Amino acid sequence: IRDRSTWGAIFIMSSIRIILFIILLNWVSAIQKSKFSVWSPPNLILELGENRDLKMSIGNFGYVPWGRSIMGHLYTAQPLDACEPIKPIEFLPDEATPIIIVRRGQCSFVTKTFYVQLAGAKLALIVDDRDEDVYFEEMISDDSTSEHPLHIPAVLIPKTIGEKIFPHVLDFMNTGNNAVSISMYFKRPQHAIVESEIWMSVSDKRSYQFLNSISPYIVKIEEVANLRPHFVIWDCEQCKEIHYSEPNPDCLGGGRYCAVDPDGTGPLTGRDALMEILTQICLYETDSFQYYEYTKPYISNCLSKGKMGVCGILNYMPPPFELNRVNECIQRSFEGGPDIKQELQENNILRGERERFLQRQVSTWPSIVINKNKYKGPLTPLAVFTGICEKIGSPPAPCMPMLNSTYVIQQEVADFQPEISFISFSTYVVAGCLLFMSVFFFLYRRYLKRRLAIELNDQIHRNVENYFRIKESNGQSP
Repeated sequence: IRDRSTWGAIFIMSSIRIILFIILLNWVSAIQKSKFSVWSPPNLILELGENRDLKMSIGNFGYVPWGRSIMGHLYTAQPLDACEPIKPIEFLPDEATPIIIVRRGQCSFVTKTFYVQLAGAKLALIVDDRDEDVYFEEMISDDSTSEHPLHIPAVLIPKTIGEKIFPHVLDFMNTGNNAVSISMYFKRPQHAIVESEIWMSVSDKRSYQFLNSISPYIVKIEEVANLRPHFVIWDCEQCKEIHYSEPNPDCLGGGRYCAVDPDGTGPLTGRDALMEILTQICLYETDSFQYYEYTKPYISNCLSKGKMGVCGILNYMPPPFELNRVNECIQRSFEGGPDIKQELQENNILRGERERFLQRQVSTWPSIVINKNKYKGPLTPLAVFTGICEKIGSPPAPCMPMLNSTYVIQQEVADFQPEISFISFSTYVVAGCLLFMSVFFFLYRRYLKRRLAIELNDQIHRNVENYFRIKESNGQSP
């Protein structure tokens, strides 16, 4: 009796624990992978099918609640494109995070998001007006950002999905039934080492001003994060047709690597800009701190005066051993023998920059890439530094003031979630079930042990009594 009951209880308890663990594991996995999810009504979920969870493009403006979720009901704007003030919307009672869905077109993303924000929504859901992969579509800010201060995020979803959602939202707005509920999870993975990139044009003064503003923060966390400079490099299609066999004043490698002429009709050429790129990349690889120091006089004494080439080195003058290493780095980058002109030789550094430039699909500069993902937040030194810190698994001390202040901003400025979100509530439910089952089977096992002990004691007493009866019946004394 004891063996069957005990092992049965253990088997049942273990099975339930394993099942609950698998369910919890799958649930967490789904939450981590999902970015945009539809939760109701059921007929919309069936209509979307596998597209219930899909990728989205996040605006490079406003406040993005990285690492958090937004869940709310959808409402339509009037007008649907939200290019002018939206008519007042009557949200559901106790609606903490209303979301307004609008159509793309007729005005900028920033303008739409601004009017959605004025209408009281916590997120602007923009439906694309063309068939494309929105994950690679850049939602960048424009000059109107300063006129329209934003503190809510904006998200772009595919046209095919939005066209299926719109009728359900319009039906809800007209009848008040079958509200469309969605959730957004703004995933931000964390890493032990953060690899960051700043993409610049070698002749763009604004890029270097931003670099000089953020570099003092980066050097404080250089053990766990960096900010590597990368440069915009083009190629020459006409040069490709002649197999890169002729020199081009704005190119190296016979036209494989080109840069915009930095001074137009002045004495500089794109080739001078490319040589400056090589100098800066090699200096960074030699000593990142010295590179940041190099860029300060480069802006004022070279870039502002339309000078490049030896100008930066002459105005900064790094230690002789570093200058030699920089020159050696530049010479090693050219791939060709002495019989090939340098302007026709391939260059491994510039080739790598060109390939990376195409991979990153950078269209504006300065641009920030963190762990191969484009940074989509306010392009200010403190905001970018905070974005880098948020990616670090164990943030160092210089990051903590920014992370703490971000937490305060999340609580005071952008109340994106109800006090207990759906995800948090589900976590509590699953944890509570696991705790209840563990306590239940612990008490059940104690109950079995106690009952088995009583039964065993009764059996012992009965066996002893039988023993005495047998002895007495045989006329023997016990």
